[in-house]
Amino acid sequence: MPHPGGRPPFQPTDQDRATVKNMAAAGINQDLIRRCISGKINDKTFRKHFREELDLSATLVTGFAMSKLFACIQKGEAWAICFWLKCKANFQETTAVNQRLVDANGNDRSPLNVVFVGVGQTAVAARGKPPALALQPLDPDGEAI
Repeated sequence: MPHPGGRPPFQPTDQDRATVKNMAAAGINQDLIRRCISGKINDKTFRKHFREELDLSATLVTGFAMSKLFACIQKGEAWAICFWLKCKANFQETTAVNQRLVDANGNDRSPLNVVFVGVGQTAVAARGKPPALALQPLDPDGEAI
């Protein structure tokens, strides 16, 4: 039966669906996606035909990535274990540096303990005062107490 006047109804292709799915998963704006597949359909028609792709694509990709990460963790791959601990368990890599303070006569003073907590975050303790962010205190030889 012929369509009564106006444009024929929009029929998305498999290629249109794949494009919308990939672009939505990447977080691209819906209006830009609509214009990429066919700028001639309006917003309402676009959302009507691609609702599932728009709503679920990012979640599906995240689930797929997580399943691959879990597989690597189960294999015992160190990078995957470290990634999970840093991202989900709030673990942080730390580096401790022990510097000696010396007066004008060359006499040793209290050690300066510096603990690098993360990128751009440093805690410093001088003359026995504990740093606010220190993860572990150091003895004068730089060993953890």
